[in-house]
Amino acid sequence: MNGLALFAGGGGLELGLSLALGTDYRTIAYVERECTSAAVLAANMERPESGLDKAPIWDDVTTFTGDVVSPLVDNIDIISAGFPCQPWSVAGSQKGTDDERWFWPLIFRLVREIRPRSIFLENVPGLLHGGIEHVLGDLASVGFAAEWGSIRASDVGAPHRRERVFILGNSDRQGLQGRQQPVGQSSHERPAWPPSPADTDAWEQVDEQYFPATQPEVRGVANGLAGGLGRADKLRILGNGVVPQQAALAYTLLSERISNP
Repeated sequence: MNGLALFAGGGGLELGLSLALGTDYRTIAYVERECTSAAVLAANMERPESGLDKAPIWDDVTTFTGDVVSPLVDNIDIISAGFPCQPWSVAGSQKGTDDERWFWPLIFRLVREIRPRSIFLENVPGLLHGGIEHVLGDLASVGFAAEWGSIRASDVGAPHRRERVFILGNSDRQGLQGRQQPVGQSSHERPAWPPSPADTDAWEQVDEQYFPATQPEVRGVANGLAGGLGRADKLRILGNGVVPQQAALAYTLLSERISNP
């Protein structure tokens, strides 16, 4: 199964799909225009332990068309997109579809051109207040059965809430099936999460075998998707991104709903 990652950020959504779908899934192209995020993608592709597939990165979804897209037609099974949340975020001006960063029409253009079997989307809960009706309506107009749900990072054991809305659309009722594996587990059976920053007792028991890059003085983990960056860049990339296990749970639950209406 081949994937195209739009608005890829640091790759969290793609890592979630890999958790949900297993080794049969592979990302064959990324689209990300923010330079720091693209650099993180490129650097992590060179780290086998990161889990990100090596693939080309295109720098602008607005120019991802024509001869660039044509080789991908009939070769993409699933398009994923954690598209910009500013039009619907409570932290922004909430201009909705009038916001210049409302990029759903660009994603939908690629859905029509590429004709994937599935599309997997992520955004903030504010999307439910006007934006989701455009997404679901457009998908239905080209024959996609879609389901959506609100999933928190804490639902998979993370120490923070981080609620996000996920939408899965399949062009037929069969869809893409996930693998049967607990989404909070890693392939090496190590703990999925370091302790909460406030959990003093747990941090005293941290095993460096599991978290070799721990920084006990700040109760954090040094090695991750945005490793090697300054604090501001880390916060931006992680703040715009999605927890992979959260995305994996969302994909699995929504796929089951579509397959068993």
